[in-house]
Amino acid sequence: MRVPQWLTILVAAWVIAFGLYRLWLARDPKQDLKKSEGKKGVFAQKRTTQALFGVVYLLLGGALIATSFGWNPIADATAPSTGTAPANGSGSGSAKGSGSDKPHFVEVH
Repeated sequence: MRVPQWLTILVAAWVIAFGLYRLWLARDPKQDLKKSEGKKGVFAQKRTTQALFGVVYLLLGGALIATSFGWNPIADATAPSTGTAPANGSGSGSAKGSGSDKPHFVEVH
């Protein structure tokens, strides 16, 4: 099952919007006073922490957009290469009487 591309781009837009919001909170000089007022959660964090999380969300949103257009950063680590077929057959023994007369297909992207 594949996730529709428009859905991943929509989620990425939300992630990027939240990252921009965190960067906007980091620019607000009143953020340092929020903790002393008894605020909790996102609003009570320091401005440098807000900026750090904002950048992380922007990077995550950008990576999500890139993966929706086909970028796979862990492709080499998870699947073996299927680019070329073995030169001497399937490697399961002798060519005659191996019991499999099905053709071997190589997936090309």
